[in-house]
Amino acid sequence: MKPIPNSPAIGVRPEEAQDEAFLCEVFASTREAELAGLGWDESQRKAFLKMQFQAMRQGYRAMFPGAEFLIVLNEQTRIGRWVIDRGEEAWRVVDLALLPEWRGRGIGTGLLRGLLEQAQEEKVCVRLQVLTGSPAVRLYERLGFGRSSEESPYLHMEWRPELTKEQRAG
Repeated sequence: MKPIPNSPAIGVRPEEAQDEAFLCEVFASTREAELAGLGWDESQRKAFLKMQFQAMRQGYRAMFPGAEFLIVLNEQTRIGRWVIDRGEEAWRVVDLALLPEWRGRGIGTGLLRGLLEQAQEEKVCVRLQVLTGSPAVRLYERLGFGRSSEESPYLHMEWRPELTKEQRAG
């Protein structure tokens, strides 16, 4: 497990085959609000979420074959997933999701800060996309990501190592 700066209990490790059910649980937790108003029973929701989860995983592996597929840990407890593609021209945060009880504790911020420190050392840009209007936009902006383009419903954001904090904000 690699420790996260300033958070010795938080780390990551590569995904393993036995993580599949956990990863599906994390995915489902990110879609709860979206599915709540559809009036589906539990079996319909589970079937839909399993299908969507498999499609997401296949899509990520096809689009980002060299990506790191990671499990986020608090000590040895699995608390989330993280997918990072470290390309030659830029790194991409493909996905970062934590179980609901672990959100809002600064864990995602710590993970991203650690990645940005590495990117600064390597002099490489970090890119991501987020749903327009997502509360995560504020987090990314606080970390120095700027808006690079918008393709509804996504906002594309980029962090560049050569920019000062003031340049990123403006």
